[in-house]
Amino acid sequence: MLYSGIKPLAAQETARIAAETERRKKPRVVLGLSGGVDSCVSALLLKNAGCEVLGVYLKSELFKDESAGARLAAEDIGIEFKTADISASLFENVCRPFVEEYLRGRTPNPCARCNPLVKFKTLFAEADAIGAEKVATGHYAKILFVSEQNR
Repeated sequence: MLYSGIKPLAAQETARIAAETERRKKPRVVLGLSGGVDSCVSALLLKNAGCEVLGVYLKSELFKDESAGARLAAEDIGIEFKTADISASLFENVCRPFVEEYLRGRTPNPCARCNPLVKFKTLFAEADAIGAEKVATGHYAKILFVSEQNR
């Protein structure tokens, strides 16, 4: 018999596979979620557009942990939520160089280092980990459509 080694799936397992298949049809997006208005509006817009959204709160021991507010916002909006600890990366890539430059009499720009070396690096790593196609925040981008280039 050709199918002798195959066992039928339980109804619960079949339902789980069907739900996973349906979920995979939605674009997956990792969103930097602070719990503030901008990132919450972004989360809601993405969800309403049919995306599967994972809100990621970037926490650091260097700052007050306000992840509880972000978690509540994610629950209210109906998206998944997690925290990512950026403490070590933030210190090494942003804080230490900031102090070193400041002590040399220069005026460093911490955002210019944090965005590519910490914030977006972390969000893109989270996206890779779950197979998300996109990364979003409530800040830093303006999306334009250029009809001549069809993009």
